[in-house]
Amino acid sequence: MNTHLREQCGKRRERRLRGNEETIAERFERDRTALLPLPEAAYEACEKRTARVSSLSLVRYRGNDYSVPSEYGHREVLVKGYVQEV
Repeated sequence: MNTHLREQCGKRRERRLRGNEETIAERFERDRTALLPLPEAAYEACEKRTARVSSLSLVRYRGNDYSVPSEYGHREVLVKGYVQEV
C-alpha cells in the first residue's frame, strides 16, 4: 500500500494544473524559497493567562478552580490551558 501511495504522490507532483506552465513539484520548489524557516522553539498550542493563586492553593481558569502546590500561594502564575489539560 505504501509503495502504491508513493507512486501516486510522485505522479501528482509531475502533473500540471490547468492554466499553469509549471508542474506541482516545480511550483513547490519555487514557493519553498519564499517560506520562512521554522522557529527554534516548538509552538505551544494552548491559551495562556495570568492568574493569582489563592490562600487555599487554588488558581481559577475559565470559571474552574485548580489546585497547585502550596509554595505558589498568593503568587501570580501563568496558566496554560491545553485541549486536554490545564
